[in-house]
Amino acid sequence: MKKKLLLIAALALFVYLSDAQVTSALWGVSGEAWESENSILRDFTDVGYMGGDVPIPDWPVAHSVTNFGAVADDGIDDSQAFIDAIAACPDYHAVLVPKGQFTILQKITVTNDYVCLRGEDMYESVIFFPNKFGEIYIEEHGFDYGQSTPVYDFFFNMTGGTGKGIENLTFKCREQRMLGTWEYEGSNPVSYNSGVTDSWARNVDFLNYAQGLQIAATRSSFINIIFDQYNGRCGTDYVSTQNTDAYGSVLVRNCSYNLFHNITVEGYVLQPIDMNEAYTHNVYSQYR
Repeated sequence: MKKKLLLIAALALFVYLSDAQVTSALWGVSGEAWESENSILRDFTDVGYMGGDVPIPDWPVAHSVTNFGAVADDGIDDSQAFIDAIAACPDYHAVLVPKGQFTILQKITVTNDYVCLRGEDMYESVIFFPNKFGEIYIEEHGFDYGQSTPVYDFFFNMTGGTGKGIENLTFKCREQRMLGTWEYEGSNPVSYNSGVTDSWARNVDFLNYAQGLQIAATRSSFINIIFDQYNGRCGTDYVSTQNTDAYGSVLVRNCSYNLFHNITVEGYVLQPIDMNEAYTHNVYSQYR
């Protein structure tokens, strides 16, 4: 009998608590307790793709890079096929990168708007850089190991305009030990340059990079991004005598109103997120 009474009392208390109105000490009833500068509740107002007002689009595929001559897993340069496929993509459509590894040996600049480079699978659609940027463009970026200025050029450049997306892809640099903080010649996969707005990268894996992703865009979203290295990447930094896997994962330059959500950085990176130059109202959510 006592057990039944205790059970009834517990159920009554549960119903009472469920019906009772609970006011958040951080938010209040309608936001009056929230302070944008001091609260641990992040301000998502107007950040991310289209200011967060609409979801990131899922545009239909117009064609595949294989339609323009790219061949997976053959080790031959597929850069021109990517350049041609992106240039030929109509507005509000995607270029498909099928499963397999595609080789890139040229700088690719995306100037057209409303185009998305979409892999068939985040981990099985691989864009591979067998050479570093400075090794390819020797006259422009001749580099002597040990000098204090790294190569900041990137292989994929989103330049100007709006609606530029990258998704469901792995960007893989070659497996080579990191010799030091400033030794690299440009294992730098992707940059969203100044003037880009309302764009995105989502479900992207960066492997064996030196500087993985550079952001100078505005009002754009970067969601579900992984930065990782192969086992053995960690080398001896002759400047600080520390072992490092990479110099930086995300380089945030002069930009604002971007959303960074679910960013994962593996290994020892000197600057996981490098906030370089002025930046305002960027939101970092679930960064680890």
